[in-house]
Amino acid sequence: MRRLNYFVLTTAVALALLWSACSGGGSSSRGGASGATVNLHLSDPPTCGSDSGGPFSHIYVTVTGVKIHASATAGPNDAGWIQLADLSSSPKQVDLLSLASSECFLADLGSTSIAPGSYQQIRVYLADNTVSVPNNACGSAGANCVVPFGQTPAALEIGSASQTGIKIPSGQIAGGQFTINDGETKDLAIDFDGCASLVSLSNGTFRLKPVLHAGEVQLSSTSISGTVVDSATGQPIANGKVIVALEQRTSPSDAQVIMQAVVDNNGNFTLCPVPAGTYDVVIAAVSSNNNVLAAYTPVITTNVQPGNSLGTIAMSAAPPTTTGGSTAPASIVGTVTTQNPSSAPAPTSVSLAVLQTFSLSGSPASFVIPLSAQASSPNGGATAVVPTIADVSCGTSSLACANYTLSVAAAIPDVGMFNAAGTAYSPATGLGSFAVRLQPELTCLGSTSATVPPLNSGGNTSVSTVNFTNCQ
Repeated sequence: MRRLNYFVLTTAVALALLWSACSGGGSSSRGGASGATVNLHLSDPPTCGSDSGGPFSHIYVTVTGVKIHASATAGPNDAGWIQLADLSSSPKQVDLLSLASSECFLADLGSTSIAPGSYQQIRVYLADNTVSVPNNACGSAGANCVVPFGQTPAALEIGSASQTGIKIPSGQIAGGQFTINDGETKDLAIDFDGCASLVSLSNGTFRLKPVLHAGEVQLSSTSISGTVVDSATGQPIANGKVIVALEQRTSPSDAQVIMQAVVDNNGNFTLCPVPAGTYDVVIAAVSSNNNVLAAYTPVITTNVQPGNSLGTIAMSAAPPTTTGGSTAPASIVGTVTTQNPSSAPAPTSVSLAVLQTFSLSGSPASFVIPLSAQASSPNGGATAVVPTIADVSCGTSSLACANYTLSVAAAIPDVGMFNAAGTAYSPATGLGSFAVRLQPELTCLGSTSATVPPLNSGGNTSVSTVNFTNCQ
């Protein structure tokens, strides 16, 4: 089983803020009479690796640095940035699909010094593709690349990740901020979800649409694990694809996927390292018989914390929504368009998620339902990513657009609150409502949600087109 990608940053706290202020915020001072210690690592249980049935053998990224800031609104060139890891003289190339060697981690990225305080923004910097990398696994493709299964490396476009870094805002840091006190030792994990970050473009190239989260972790009891079986056989789901999503509800009507994993051949999964906090584990599955998909009823375990083992989780085949009907997943079909302030096309990437809302303990709650039927596609997994492009299918030369199809079970999830002695699951109250959440990579105006009409197993349900304007 693979481990989901994390950078774990371990730092010794000293006089960095004072030095940063004196030097314009470019770097931090190392050493000092007092401080805190942290270490930097990487790990990943990807959904798109070839040995998990995915289309890729490797995803290589080359890291040149990591910075942190106390302000959630600081721009990349503002003063006050503190260098957590400076690898500019020796860039570190990491395969996001490789196996973790130990403790959920893939690579050690070094250490640095920062002042005690609370930090609300992190930026991860990657090497430009023209940078020379020792023992470059990408060859002539550049410093960052994708290796489709059975093919040669293809360049991975990284956008502004080499100049302004990949931003991790406070909303994607566990607890909203990373707090460290004088004399403490802490581990800060950065989740670089390589599979969810990869966008396959129509011209056969690939682009990085970064999906990152961060949070403090402990090096012991950091995992959440379990085993998924078919309730009818007691065995792993045959010819199946099972996606396990670790989620946090940011509000009653919204949830974010913190990390995701696929089960191994024995139905086992492990999510790690998991930042401190309380989570929901949402599992979706499909099986295939003669290329005909059958959906399983999603299972949701609430109130889960690092160190918990969920034990054996039995999933049942989803019933058809009509008598004698199909048991295949239901498909949600829609279109998204993007336009810049000058009413011209604004090509970008848009993240898509299907949320299901139902009553939980008497109050409405929303969960992301993983797209298990699409997990093996280049842009699939717990969520999906589509690129908008200027095309005749947009209907006008002023728009960039993308059509999408998202498949989920038209079923009432089984829900249970975690109990170490054995979690009891029961159907949620009512089917509830579905919605598609859309999050463009650019900053745009427009609704980020599309309401979904009632779903039918094996059928297509269309949603209204979502139009984003003023994208920049």
